Amino acid sequence: MTEPMSPTGFWSYTRDDDTASDGRLSRLRVILTKELQVQLGRAAQVRIFQDVETIPTGADWDHEIGKALSQSAFFIPIVTPGFVQSRMCCLELMRFREHEAARGRNDLIFPLHYIDTTHLDPDRAGDCHDPEALRLLRARQMFAFDNLRFRDPGREDVLVRISALATAIRDALRRDPPDPRVMGLSLTGGPEAAEQARREAAEARQRQEAEQAEVAARREAEQREAARIAEEKRIADDAIRARVMRDAAKRSKLAEAQELLAGEQRKSLIWAEERRKRQESQLKEDADTRAHRLVSSSARLADQQPAQENFALRVRRRRKLLLVLLFDLPMATILIALFAVLVLKMPFFATIKSSPNLIDPRGGQIAR
Repeated sequence: MTEPMSPTGFWSYTRDDDTASDGRLSRLRVILTKELQVQLGRAAQVRIFQDVETIPTGADWDHEIGKALSQSAFFIPIVTPGFVQSRMCCLELMRFREHEAARGRNDLIFPLHYIDTTHLDPDRAGDCHDPEALRLLRARQMFAFDNLRFRDPGREDVLVRISALATAIRDALRRDPPDPRVMGLSLTGGPEAAEQARREAAEARQRQEAEQAEVAARREAEQREAARIAEEKRIADDAIRARVMRDAAKRSKLAEAQELLAGEQRKSLIWAEERRKRQESQLKEDADTRAHRLVSSSARLADQQPAQENFALRVRRRRKLLLVLLFDLPMATILIALFAVLVLKMPFFATIKSSPNLIDPRGGQIAR
């Protein structure tokens, strides 16, 4: 067993792709760095080179890129049509392939398939800058990411895929390098020994490739299963969110209806209260009017009562006078007549009547 390789990587991409994705590629690099650091623990610090983050202003760009490639233990190309058509990106890939071969490894390149490139033909001019670079990328096991590139890097399904990539890098860094004979170092025994070493190296390489293919297949199956689970969970979460939103909408409509009904009830109560107040005010006004009329009538009656009493008194007096005139005067006349008759029949008057000579009170004799 040998010591694990230093966890230093190279993030190869085009700035146009990062700009078009609103910086998602840069954020994915940060997330991958943190995830790989968590999986490796505190043994070593994880560093993933990115040109805009690492190369200082004014530095020799080509020199810094070459230095970073020579120090990197793994290489992550962000595969897009723009990547395979970029001269610098293809150059970075092929230069790291040389470093990988010098280490006797062929499992340190981890293509991240970000945008579909299956329509590109290596033999067709204009489809790619370096046909060998495109063939190399297609020969390596790619991590499918094209179905997640529009999602936020913080989503769970994106984090699951990044975690799978970090696991593959971790395993490659801890994997033992191939036997030195793979590089043709044991050729001191003559042509037969060299041929034997080449055959053994070829067999070892075939076994390693078979193991890598098996691991890659298993990893791909795990990734697909994780993606399927994440997709099912996303669908379930979306369904739950949709149901929650529908319930919230129903509750909102119900609350609005209840608020509207309450408002109508409040309006009805206010209208009824105003109507009651108007009725009470009208009744009070009517009562005040009747009381005022009654007081006015009483005052008029009080003012008119003496005159009415005087008028009644005069009427009674006149009635009495009329009764006197109608009844008492004839009676008095009758009584006077009777009295006169009685008086005339008295002896005194009879004597006077029977005397032959009557003396005039004035001193003379009344002639008969």
